[in-house]
Amino acid sequence: MSYCVNCGVELAPSEKSCPLCGVEVINPLGTGNEPASRPYPSRVEKVVTRIDRKYLAGLIGIILLIPITVCLLCDILDGGLAWSLLVSGAVISLFVICIVPIMYKRPQPLLFLLFDTLAICAYLLMIEFASRGAWFLPLGLPIVLCSAALTALLMLWLRKKRPIALTCGFAVLGAGLLSVCINMIVNAFLGLSVFPSWSLYSLLPCLVLFVFFVVLNKRNRWKENIKKRLFI
Repeated sequence: MSYCVNCGVELAPSEKSCPLCGVEVINPLGTGNEPASRPYPSRVEKVVTRIDRKYLAGLIGIILLIPITVCLLCDILDGGLAWSLLVSGAVISLFVICIVPIMYKRPQPLLFLLFDTLAICAYLLMIEFASRGAWFLPLGLPIVLCSAALTALLMLWLRKKRPIALTCGFAVLGAGLLSVCINMIVNAFLGLSVFPSWSLYSLLPCLVLFVFFVVLNKRNRWKENIKKRLFI
């Protein structure tokens, strides 16, 4: 039987270093045989926790049913179904946009974008039906489709590893172009000239920022200075 010269812990015959303090064990008379059992585990097991995505999404869905049910009951007791449908539609849209992606282990950005677009269109159509208007097809639908198209183009751009500066530049440019599209759609809906007006004030700074990001992407010294300043 031997003991550690540093901390005095009892050592097994096959120990080459102290399990407590790590001091090397030098015992010329040691046999080097492995003991039948050790007073401590030979290796540390790592417990990997995995989240059941479908169970989590289902649990959140059940929780979201509570405000829907409460609003529907309050509206029915008040004399009918009116505002509760808008609340229910908003909660369902929130579930589709934020919770449905949790159910997938692998990201499917374009598929999620399709679900989000359909959910928003359905919600806007519900609002039009509740307000008895006629603005969804000439106004709401084109704006949603333009936003979805520009978002899809940005997602396709990000499918490959791209420079951050160029990605920021195209994102800013897309925001400016979206404002122009919205301006033209609104003008057409109101019966005005389709030529953009107020959106030019938002497009101009977006173009300036786009040019800045393009130039920044080619200036490695500028990028390094910005990274140092921002601790990236």
